[in-house]
Amino acid sequence: MRKDRMEVSEKLSTRYIQRPEILIIGAGVIGSLYAAKMAKAGYSVTVFSRGARLEEIRRFGIRIQHYKEDEIETITKLKVTAELRPEDNYDYVFVALRYDNLASVYPLLNESSAVNIIFMTNNPYGFDDYARHLDRARVLCAFPGAGGEIENGVVKYHIVSRVIQPTTIGDSLGARTRRAGKIAGILRQSGFPATINHDMNSWLLSHLAMVCPLGNIIYRDYEVSDNRTSLVLLSACLKEAFLFLRENGYSINPARFNLFIYTPDRLLRFLLKRLYRSDFAKTVIFNHAVNARQEMALLTEQFIKIAEIKNVRLPLNTELSSFNIASKTGEIHE
Repeated sequence: MRKDRMEVSEKLSTRYIQRPEILIIGAGVIGSLYAAKMAKAGYSVTVFSRGARLEEIRRFGIRIQHYKEDEIETITKLKVTAELRPEDNYDYVFVALRYDNLASVYPLLNESSAVNIIFMTNNPYGFDDYARHLDRARVLCAFPGAGGEIENGVVKYHIVSRVIQPTTIGDSLGARTRRAGKIAGILRQSGFPATINHDMNSWLLSHLAMVCPLGNIIYRDYEVSDNRTSLVLLSACLKEAFLFLRENGYSINPARFNLFIYTPDRLLRFLLKRLYRSDFAKTVIFNHAVNARQEMALLTEQFIKIAEIKNVRLPLNTELSSFNIASKTGEIHE
């Protein structure tokens, strides 16, 4: 492993250029938005996609629209491809696929010469999972601070404030590395608040303790904010998930997530009610829950399995997950 890290470090030092070649794998909301913003900022960006979305980007570029604005921006100064060849020379490869679609990209990445592969997705096992498929030294974990939907070919997006959730990056090579800093700089230059996290595995697991209940409650009741019973159940599920982490040796990261444990039930229900009435919930939470049911089912299943390994049952989260029909039918919503 030390030799691998030295080799990666040497490649980084020889390819630390001002205008890096960037590949974005995936052209859904996140891939399209980050590709468009990076290209607009002047970076050399290639988008990897297939099917109808590939042809759409080839014809029209990527069209983006802030959820509070009427203007549609069209970004055409980028390339698009349907293949990743071993000889393709990319400095950074961002993987913007859902957790349930990652298996399809591992063979391509293994053959690729890229040494900086940034996975921008949920993963209950973080670096440990990626290391089963790729050289761990090539991998960074990240999570986007944005969300939205694609409507009639236009990405309607919301970039989350730095206070709530900046784009968060962690490096398998250490807490703070030159390449993590470079990637954070690219993101900030492109208009995304970004931060580096020292323990991305804990961050990803803590994030799931929050997003699984927040998403699964929508399958039970789309009008969450108007139903006290739903708010009571959601509050209890969040406390159950975070208490499991705290009491079984997992770090809650970021530390402010401990508020889910210590906030009085009545106050937490009030805050959740406000949350589900906000534009943020409509553009980020609701859209992801509706369009990624299969991913949500799989992530919740894995989170519950992690608890079971510790001989802990999560009855409330298990009950709530049953409302996601994808967990019963295997239905995939694109």
